[in-house]
Amino acid sequence: MSTGQGFGVAIRPRRSVTIERGQHIACLILLHADSLQATSTIQNTDTTAAGETGA
Repeated sequence: MSTGQGFGVAIRPRRSVTIERGQHIACLILLHADSLQATSTIQNTDTTAAGETGA
């Protein structure tokens, strides 16, 4: 057993595949924190017509 530092990768193949020990299956790209930007999307769920106050 190897004592090196490793990690697991969870994958869900869409077809039958054979993976052998040592075979490259993924590429890891490290990014600096300054290059990341969070975004969000807010969905409007207001069901009143425009201009109605609901009173």
